[in-house]
Amino acid sequence: MSSEPNAHVWFRHNLGFAVLLTVAVSGATYAVLQALVISRLERERSDAHAKAERIEAEKSALATELGKMEGRHDQAVARIGALEKQSSDLNRQSGEGESSSLALLKAIQELGELQNDAWKAIADMQKRLEITNASAPPRREVVRMQVDSTLDRCSDSVVTVEGREGNIVVRKGESKEIPLSPSGEVFWSCGGTRERTATASGADIAVLSRDAQGRAMTWLFYKTVSR
Repeated sequence: MSSEPNAHVWFRHNLGFAVLLTVAVSGATYAVLQALVISRLERERSDAHAKAERIEAEKSALATELGKMEGRHDQAVARIGALEKQSSDLNRQSGEGESSSLALLKAIQELGELQNDAWKAIADMQKRLEITNASAPPRREVVRMQVDSTLDRCSDSVVTVEGREGNIVVRKGESKEIPLSPSGEVFWSCGGTRERTATASGADIAVLSRDAQGRAMTWLFYKTVSR
């Protein structure tokens, strides 16, 4: 009769079942571990996505705030921004040491000097402006005064006026200015016929207006004066 332990005998006769049982247990353990790893990766990915969204929201809010900021002195705005950043860094990292504090104090002093220089420049400009306004001669207003008028007629569609710098064409329905010579005379042509209109009022500008449908021509004479 054999003295081999019963367990060993059972294991030898049921070796295939034991192998299958071991594989099943290992597979279940692997599945559990895989599920745990996947769950952890999903949480980390979700946390990373949420963090990215918060960062984007903070960037958007910062861009909005920056868009609303305006300043008249670029140097002062840049210096203030640098000071705010240094102050924020010091609040977050209070142990940076004495060198950062000295740099911040120096920057504050430079900002104060810059502001003082700006105020001095503004005061100097205001003083110069006051002196200029006080010494400037009074401004005279130049106006045109109507001093004469007359009527002519022309049935042709085009009237050609002889101007000092060349001919001026006035069609029906148009109004144009004609500089006058010192004599006050103006020569014009209608249908090939040369005509003359004159004023003795001392006018230096004539405005010719033609009727859009009829033959009427209206001359208004102006004199340029200052007052």
